[in-house]
Amino acid sequence: QIPSYFLPGIKHTCSNIVMIGDHHQLPPVMIANNFKGIPADCFSIFKNSQRNLPMLETQYRMNETIQGWSSEKYYDGKLRAHHSNAKRDIFSGLNSESFGKNIIQYDDNIHGANNIAKQVVSYAQEAHVSGGIGWDKIGIISPHRIHASSINKAIQENLGVEVNNLIQAD
Repeated sequence: QIPSYFLPGIKHTCSNIVMIGDHHQLPPVMIANNFKGIPADCFSIFKNSQRNLPMLETQYRMNETIQGWSSEKYYDGKLRAHHSNAKRDIFSGLNSESFGKNIIQYDDNIHGANNIAKQVVSYAQEAHVSGGIGWDKIGIISPHRIHASSINKAIQENLGVEVNNLIQAD
């Protein structure tokens, strides 16, 4: 998360620098807009100048279905779910037939975002009505801001402002 324009100062004050991180996770808080052609963060500068950097290939937070998208998109398919959670059924506590059976296909254009938003709203509504889950217990995670924005708009249009204020979609 360290902006690239901090690097000269860091190099001047440190004799050794150890960088551990993932440039695909959180970008720097302050982005260097004036440095054309230079990555925004120090980690990316280091990564781009090295070959054969080690990568931790096992994650412990998500089942393999959820982590599959980020593995393909950002990690060349190398990221894997640990066996302890790879097959975890995140829908097992719901009393609904549709959860875990329907997969929303990724689409990165605005029309796709609107279609995804409609599907997500119907799933949220089903979780609330059939599954008995309170609106304030529903969280929606989207890989792209354009999708999250479309989802929030669809929730507000279909379920109302009050429900939109209770559901977390980001």
